[in-house]
Amino acid sequence: HRDRAPLSARGWNGFTPLHHATYRGNKQLAFLFIDHGADLNVPSDAGETPFHFACRRGQLHIIHRMVKEGANVLALDDQGKSALHHAVCGGSIATIRYLEEMGRFSFRDTDKLQLTPLHMATITGNDNVVKYLLREARCPATATDALGMTPMHTAAHTGASTICLLFMRVGGFSVLHVRNKDGRTPIDLANQGSTYRHKETAKLLNKFSKKPQNRKPEEPIGLYYGSLLFPGISSSLVFLLASYFGNYGGIFSALSFAFLAKTVFFQYHRTSTLSRLPNPIYLGTFASGIFHSLYCFYSKILPELWPASLLLFAMTGLASLLLWMLKELLTRDPGRMEKSDCEPTYSTVTELVEANQNPSSFCIYCEIIQPEGAKHCKLCESCMVNFDHHCLFLMTCVAKSNRR
Repeated sequence: HRDRAPLSARGWNGFTPLHHATYRGNKQLAFLFIDHGADLNVPSDAGETPFHFACRRGQLHIIHRMVKEGANVLALDDQGKSALHHAVCGGSIATIRYLEEMGRFSFRDTDKLQLTPLHMATITGNDNVVKYLLREARCPATATDALGMTPMHTAAHTGASTICLLFMRVGGFSVLHVRNKDGRTPIDLANQGSTYRHKETAKLLNKFSKKPQNRKPEEPIGLYYGSLLFPGISSSLVFLLASYFGNYGGIFSALSFAFLAKTVFFQYHRTSTLSRLPNPIYLGTFASGIFHSLYCFYSKILPELWPASLLLFAMTGLASLLLWMLKELLTRDPGRMEKSDCEPTYSTVTELVEANQNPSSFCIYCEIIQPEGAKHCKLCESCMVNFDHHCLFLMTCVAKSNRR
């Protein structure tokens, strides 16, 4: 209140107190400095303004306040990077969306090295930001920097196999054969790396290098159905082999099923680390347990109790009810969000921040504002109304339509 000179004092790297407050994401301190007249546009030694730092840290409430106070949102740092570049580097998709809603930024903007926001997202290795920028073709996947490097080159150079697969799903296998100004392809750059990440990326790219260039990666359907049928087939083989061991069949079955249980319950939630398909091995285990129980009842227990017509009718009715309920659970929509289910009060991230609401209700995958109780399921790839949990054994979510 007495002396505002410290607000403009420049310290290490030319940072002012507002630089430090925005860099550390201290909302109260940043608002205090802004209220007392701190310069919003003062650059550091590298040309970075407090607004750049706020975008990099994803501090939407600070960003919104600075916009209302007249900050120069289009300022560039000494490398030619805009606030959008900084937001992409920070990895906050809600911040990227906020800047997009302003309508003053282009995803095709480049810095002095001709790096697009997609290049920056690839360098940082944030696959969620890469997905967002590729969605609706916001950023061109074929853009090249000053060295002729596409984002695919950058992903291969950093050993980001997941991001490489994203680019191949968008542009096909032709992206593997694009050459930079040195004449190198993404495969060449991946082969040059010596780390485990680079070796795995090189293995992936070499696997697809001989595929037709107009094709795209396909999901492992064979692995999917193999995982689904594995519990049923393996348990049937255990029962079949146990019948040949006589009195030792029980011991053989116990040891075999212990091994199978370990195999099943140490599986990933997806069929492979690079696949988008959920792993159906848990559903296969649940279904095989039901069908094996019914088989044992009708083939082993019921003949010993025959004639038992009342028991037969009762068990047949219960089994039919059980199978019908299983079919309903597997086929019924658990409660995927429609447009009518979206939050009616707010439709944009800007409106959320203006109302001082938590911007985390913006779904970075479906790009909608979620109502209270909704959540995005990464395995179902959809937002669910009144989400409870994702059931691995039913391979579906428990949400609005199937929860009691």
